[in-house]
This record gives sequence, structure tokens and C-alpha cells, in this order.
Amino acid sequence: MWWLAVFVAGPLLAILSVNFALMVSSRVNEPRVAEQLSAVVILPLLALFFGQIAGLFLINRQLVILFALVIAALDALMVYLAVRLFQRETILTRWR
Repeated sequence: MWWLAVFVAGPLLAILSVNFALMVSSRVNEPRVAEQLSAVVILPLLALFFGQIAGLFLINRQLVILFALVIAALDALMVYLAVRLFQRETILTRWR
């Protein structure tokens, strides 16, 4: 089960975080703000981690697969939005 989480959900989360950072950086004026706002992506993962530690639920194979499917759908949406939103020239001229 952990192999599935590490080798499937892990790369999907990396794609999600890169796309989110790209979208945030195209909308803000400073790189520091983009870095700080991009940390929001990790909050759902931390909720799962602390939920399991507290005993609220048990992470099993079905939950990992469901999580991976949801993240894959979010990745597809984020790639679409990031491609439409990203404007390199605007970022280069607007950032200080």
C-alpha cells in the first residue's frame, strides 16, 4: 500500500504543487508571496496525516486509490488552468 502511495500519489502531488505554484506566481507581484501561498497545497496531505495519527480514520488501499484519482483529476484541471493563465512576459516585467 505504501508503494502505491509513494510512487503514484507522490508524483501526482508534485505535479499539483508545481501547477499551483505556477498559477500563484503568475498572479502575485513578488516571488516570496508566491512561495508562501504555494505551501497551501500541502494542507490536505497534513490533514490526512494527522487524521490517521488521531485515529479518526485508517489509511488503506482504497483510500490511497481514491486520493490518487482525486489528485489526478485536480492535476488535469490545474494544468488546463495554468496553461491558460501563465504569461511569461507579464511575470518578468511585473516582479520586483
